[in-house]
Amino acid sequence: MHRYGTGILLLAGLLAAGPARGAPDPPSLKIVYVAPLTGPLQNRSEEYLEGMRAAAEAWSGSDVLEGRALEIVPLDTRDDPKTDKQIKKTLKKLKPVAIVNAPGRCCKSSLKMLRERKRPLLLITPWERFYSLDPKDPLLHLSTGAVDQAIAAVQRSMLPLRALKAAALHDGSEPSKALARAYLRNLPERIVSGGEIFCDRHADVTAATLKKLREEKVDLCYVATEADVALVVAEQAKQGGGPRLLFHEGLLTQELFKAAPPEALFIEGAFPYFEGGAALRYRKQRKKQGLPPAPVAERGYSAVSLIVNGIEAAAKERGVSLLEALKKFGDKARMGTPLFTEWGQMKLFEYFVYHVKDGKPERYNPLYLPSTAGGLLLRLRPAARYKLELGSRMIHMTWGNEKVRTIESDLKRLNLTSDTYFPDMDEWVKDGLMSRAMARLNRIFWRNADGTPIPGVSFNITFGMEIPKGAKGHKVWRVTVAGDDPVAGGRAFGNRASTYSTFLVRTMYEKHKLPKRLEYQDYQFFNYKYKWGEKLELNLRHDNVRSLIDGFSSGIAMTTAHETGHLGGCGHDTASPRSIMNVLEGGGLDDTYAEWVPKHVEYLERSLGRVPYPGREGKHGS
Repeated sequence: MHRYGTGILLLAGLLAAGPARGAPDPPSLKIVYVAPLTGPLQNRSEEYLEGMRAAAEAWSGSDVLEGRALEIVPLDTRDDPKTDKQIKKTLKKLKPVAIVNAPGRCCKSSLKMLRERKRPLLLITPWERFYSLDPKDPLLHLSTGAVDQAIAAVQRSMLPLRALKAAALHDGSEPSKALARAYLRNLPERIVSGGEIFCDRHADVTAATLKKLREEKVDLCYVATEADVALVVAEQAKQGGGPRLLFHEGLLTQELFKAAPPEALFIEGAFPYFEGGAALRYRKQRKKQGLPPAPVAERGYSAVSLIVNGIEAAAKERGVSLLEALKKFGDKARMGTPLFTEWGQMKLFEYFVYHVKDGKPERYNPLYLPSTAGGLLLRLRPAARYKLELGSRMIHMTWGNEKVRTIESDLKRLNLTSDTYFPDMDEWVKDGLMSRAMARLNRIFWRNADGTPIPGVSFNITFGMEIPKGAKGHKVWRVTVAGDDPVAGGRAFGNRASTYSTFLVRTMYEKHKLPKRLEYQDYQFFNYKYKWGEKLELNLRHDNVRSLIDGFSSGIAMTTAHETGHLGGCGHDTASPRSIMNVLEGGGLDDTYAEWVPKHVEYLERSLGRVPYPGREGKHGS
């Protein structure tokens, strides 16, 4: 029997152990880890467990836990729903403070069973699941959704990989297909889609698939599969060559990086709060032990550390449960922004690129990549991809007609224009501004950045620049981004609103204008011909241009969200410094920190409604 079995042997030992001689020690705090600890996903699951145990050892006996031991109890699902009944009984006996779950493919019934345990349930893998707005739902996801992961992969496909034709490999499971499709959906014009390709654990089939992709001149494969299939892909690519591989977030196990071709890249994510705390401690600990970095184990370490942080926070506030403490646990360095969204998904995620160097995984030098502070790469997603949808509340956004239009003069004040010398580049700047603003607006209204909804969560609102045929006038709210005002960044009236772009430039962005207007050398930043890293001066110029466009778009998005809130019935308030309707904060509030306060969520739900699960109209959650 595998040393973890189904957790029964370990459980028996725990229950049979009698009290120690002398003064009894306080009972240990138990965190149960539920994962496929045997079978194809064993190695990935064990790496998570390794990190969790290291964290438990570090925290046990600490003042935070009042001297109590912290114990990790692993239970093996074998990726088989038949184990659910036994695991349910075991959980009832153990009464853990929290559960950490690394689900396999056959996880729907298991996940449902775990959510019913009424214990904080931390989903540790990157796979996306159904979400709920029920405050009692214990599910907390230590990753972002498929769209955010895919967009991060698309950016790396452009720089540093400079792909021309990319395919996405999936393993047939719904999460894997969702990730592959999100990747292909968000490819820029520069990269030709090689389509979504099914790939399984059969080595000969995988080898044939890679060969066919080579023949079709696909130069990059985004591996959006589970760990076992990713391993087969890596091994076959290393043996027979093929397209370069880009592995999705959460796959960088010790086993995989040893099997992968030397040119492969890996994306791994981390929350900034962990980067300066738990994750950093674990990296230092491994380095001291002479061990290589272990991003997957690092996530396990962070999961346990987060639970401990929640225990400490709950102890400081009477009557607050661990689940409540975790849901509102905030990052002080970011205005107290909660670590999780209202539907339990990790916020403010950062993505890092790893490669293999000297036989060990190593983070790609950030100096060799564009700064993440500037947002998306230029021309990643055109504004035309954002579509107004019949049946939703449609927000029609424009720069205004000739009478009120000011965007050209606004950009001139920022030197974000060639002043008509390169008209196509000037159009790309305006398109990028609107695209980024709409991406932010979608996120502010709890949708994905590419406009797709999160069923059961997203407000039923869409943003676009073209009204579709058949749209009814009363379902369209019009927002004009133009003009100035003595005191306000925007105003709302009836079913219309104005976002005063000149006001935003004058009060917030003009002081950050480019030293000189756009010229011929800047053209390469927009037409995909720029090769990052060749000249420091050009690198800085590229990031300055991109950051200014990104910053201005944030002001447009926040002001438009505020005015749209008014159209939806929300008034001003100062209940929270991060409130979108806080008139004292205005468009200068970082949109990644912004929130709708509870009463405004109620107003928006009444005026906009939500996007239901398919076939579950009118119902929220899973």
